[in-house]
Amino acid sequence: MKQLAKVFLCSIMLLLTVGMIYADTAGERLDAFIAEAKSKIEKLDEKIDEYAERVESMTEESKITAKKKLKELKMERSELSKDLEKLSEKTEDGWESFKESFKKAYSKIEKKVEAALE
Repeated sequence: MKQLAKVFLCSIMLLLTVGMIYADTAGERLDAFIAEAKSKIEKLDEKIDEYAERVESMTEESKITAKKKLKELKMERSELSKDLEKLSEKTEDGWESFKESFKKAYSKIEKKVEAALE
């Protein structure tokens, strides 16, 4: 009976250790994703700022449409940032699906910014 108890305790300790290692790895992946996402958002901000500068040099007629587009880009960028802030509230399982939706949203706004700069 004592032998069985020892095996049981060792099994529990092993499971706890593996769980802690997994949690550390997942936490590190999450931290790395957040850092990468923040870096991408900063680059996006630079491009939006570049577009804003271009808008100022446009004719008055062109400015009307361009300012609407600029406002839309800034709103989408703001939503992207808010979504990233919410990531810290996500559970282990929830952040993987969030990561994919964030990547899609980022890609969508990045394409819009690139198109605006052309």
